[in-house]
Amino acid sequence: MAAARNPEPSFRLAEAEIQGGGHVCGLFDGPDDLYRQLLPFVVEGIGRGERAVHIVEPARGGEHLDRLAAAGIDIQRALDRNQLDVRGWGEVYLVEVRFEPERTVWLLKALLNEGRALGYPATRAIGFMEWALEEARGVQMITTYEALLDVALRQSSDAFICAYDVRRHRPAVIVDSLAIHPYALVDGGLRMRAGRSQPRDRILGTAARLFHRHGIGATGIDRVIAEAGVAKATFYHQYPSKEELVLAWIRDPATRWFDRLFERAEHRSEASARLVPAVFDEVAEWLERDGYRGCPYLHTIAELADVEPDHRVRAAASAYVDDIRQRLRRAAAAAGADPAIGEQLHALLTGAMELAVAYRSGDPIRSARDAAERLTRGAAATERPRTHHRPGRS
Repeated sequence: MAAARNPEPSFRLAEAEIQGGGHVCGLFDGPDDLYRQLLPFVVEGIGRGERAVHIVEPARGGEHLDRLAAAGIDIQRALDRNQLDVRGWGEVYLVEVRFEPERTVWLLKALLNEGRALGYPATRAIGFMEWALEEARGVQMITTYEALLDVALRQSSDAFICAYDVRRHRPAVIVDSLAIHPYALVDGGLRMRAGRSQPRDRILGTAARLFHRHGIGATGIDRVIAEAGVAKATFYHQYPSKEELVLAWIRDPATRWFDRLFERAEHRSEASARLVPAVFDEVAEWLERDGYRGCPYLHTIAELADVEPDHRVRAAASAYVDDIRQRLRRAAAAAGADPAIGEQLHALLTGAMELAVAYRSGDPIRSARDAAERLTRGAAATERPRTHHRPGRS
């Protein structure tokens, strides 16, 4: 059974304290330096009844456990209690020998949420970043991953250390990573990023809620400023105009609702053929949780129906709607059908969403789900190669 909950988790790292969780870029001069600095962090967490999640190079998993044991951790007990979870890169970063930033962040968030479900007050996670040196598709998107993870951890009570070996990673990667992380462990000391902008986060979060609830036209700058609790000068320092704020809302990974639903559908579907119905199920559940407000990007496009198609805000919203279409093409291909079926899936989903909003019911989504499943299954059957018997041939 897990230890009692600590209502205000804090983490001591390099003789400094991180209150309430954080995203840390750790720079180390080889493995010995890494363990020298991080073992006290791990030992303290285990001793306080917190959970430890470590994503390590698969070939070095045994060595990693040996180092933890040498530091005084009862490995078997921690594993038996699910207090220690050590995973290889292939389970999180390089699933199917390729790297997808959005999927990786989803998996990491699931691991952190699992700790709370098990009753642990907080999780101290360490990701060994040498996976980005592997010859695998997508590893060049490491900076995108770090930015997405930072967004995901902004409201988290967990600590996540991305551990870089300065001997192996390119300086440009390290510089970019330092610019993203709120905290950096450098030369044995913990530093806070000077550019960490909490007012910007509050403004964007407030705007996202108001734009989705009331639309961009009905949401004035003064209301955003008032509800975000910032000064007018602070607002305009972060966003020179309302248009820039709207664009930031459309482009911020945290607001891209369909990305999250699609990733969950990928993980809930037991087989590729089940991905399409899983997507529709996720959308139905999201609409219900969200109070049947519908897709904010479609609403934005409708609000701007009278402006030129290349208007920056309308173009950005349209681009994301097109991205949804592309993801549905992927889902059709995963089911063994022609990707072009994704066009019909997109029409089915979009129309069903509008009807679900009108009726405040998930029934249109469920009806569209059944139609999409039949459509995909039939297309997949048509695409299967056929063997013809020719007379005189055995």
